[in-house]
Amino acid sequence: MKKLLFSLLLVSLCACSANSSNITHSSGPKKLETLYFVDVKEKSIDVSVISTGCTSAKDFKIESQKIEEACQVGIYRLNPDFCRKQPEKKVLSLPWDRKESCGDAPIKIKNSVEHTKNVFELK
Repeated sequence: MKKLLFSLLLVSLCACSANSSNITHSSGPKKLETLYFVDVKEKSIDVSVISTGCTSAKDFKIESQKIEEACQVGIYRLNPDFCRKQPEKKVLSLPWDRKESCGDAPIKIKNSVEHTKNVFELK
């Protein structure tokens, strides 16, 4: 009887771990990404973010909203970087059409922009 229960438990655990690879990881409520460099262009926004090996432009979403006479732009990470490489700053070019999103309004970046020399100086 104990062997049967143990076997059932083992099969259940194997089934759960096999299905876990299909689960999409989410970081919960969206949060503005800390940036280390930002350059707004006509067709893209270039940013520098921390990567541990698996960060790409498709992991981010740009949201913009005109408020009064300015256009507020927020850059959000959709997919966390679960790789285990030593953290480093990575420059990405995120596709974005300035004219379509904000017209000629001045741009205000909502994200915090840190100016550190080294990733390990972060608090």
